[in-house]
Amino acid sequence: MMADRPISGFCQRACRTTLAIFLLFMGKNAMGQEGPIAPVADVFKVMELATGNKMDALWPKFKVAEIPVLVFDGLNTYLFHSKAIPDGFFQAENDLGVLFYRGRHPQVQGNSVVRLGETLVATSVLNAFSRRTREQYDLRDMAGIIIHEQFHVFQRTHHPHWRQNDGVLLRYPDETAEALLQRRMEKEAFKKAVVSDGQKEMAGWAKLALQYREERLGRLASQFILYEKE
Repeated sequence: MMADRPISGFCQRACRTTLAIFLLFMGKNAMGQEGPIAPVADVFKVMELATGNKMDALWPKFKVAEIPVLVFDGLNTYLFHSKAIPDGFFQAENDLGVLFYRGRHPQVQGNSVVRLGETLVATSVLNAFSRRTREQYDLRDMAGIIIHEQFHVFQRTHHPHWRQNDGVLLRYPDETAEALLQRRMEKEAFKKAVVSDGQKEMAGWAKLALQYREERLGRLASQFILYEKE
């Protein structure tokens, strides 16, 4: 029977090669662990969009270049706007103003704010889509998330009394299709407001975004409305 025949050396080598190629394309190492084979996005292009006078103009005294950011691109971690070099970091080859950490830094568990030594730092894990809504993210969306977390750092250092109750999220109701549509329309309107050239155009888009927000919040209980406004 065929099953009783010994496997030739050629077949063994072919099987091992096929398996190695399969694991490579599945993004796994030899131990079967998950491991991406490419970064989610070019972290430098994302940070270029998250920097500049337009970002600083979002709020009085808000300066994005003064707020450190840890960004995990799916392969490695980069530290921007840092005045110190924490343990495990070294200067990135293509930008001497950026620090590099091989792999995922243990402090970067999501889009949040952490304390790195004595400094509050914004953190971001680049993703190609929203895990909650499955909405696709482009580079501008990723940059917006980073700026959002930087503003939380700014909020804690300049306005410490602005503290929302995150426990409300545990009881947050599921979003309906209509509410999700309004949230996306609000987001697009705010994005157009930020990139508008004229004050009148910017104000018009911002007003439209707030209208979508008020319509969406009008369907929520008061504690959830307060949380979003905080």
